[in-house]
Amino acid sequence: MHNFFLLGHWNLLILCNFGASFDSNIEKPCMLLLDSLLSIGARSLQVQIISFVMDIYKALGREVDKDIIAQIPLHVPKVPQQKNGEECGIFVLYFIHLFMRDASKSECSEGYPDFLTRAWFNREEVDKFDEEVRLFLDRNKDN
Repeated sequence: MHNFFLLGHWNLLILCNFGASFDSNIEKPCMLLLDSLLSIGARSLQVQIISFVMDIYKALGREVDKDIIAQIPLHVPKVPQQKNGEECGIFVLYFIHLFMRDASKSECSEGYPDFLTRAWFNREEVDKFDEEVRLFLDRNKDN
């Protein structure tokens, strides 16, 4: 998982099946970009994402052609949207929380986790999570 910061906004990039071969018929690599403020234009991050993935492969000592990386599907699933310009941090935390909770129970079809094909969560759940985080921070601010 990687957070992308663009124009004061946080997104979450999840790299799926990146240990799999590009030629695999079972699990293929894909990328999920979770964006709670779609007006920013998540697709505009594609060049940065390809560059980031290239850097990962280089760091691992794996040479991969940029054209191959560019062919890895970038999915931008619909997720609840924030109400203002200040909530993206809590949304990214909640995306991470849910992904870690649900991904291990999920099957993938064509590299796309099935839990993202249904209503993954709603706005009320984000608000409740936000409240729990704030309570936790208030209780532990002196520690």
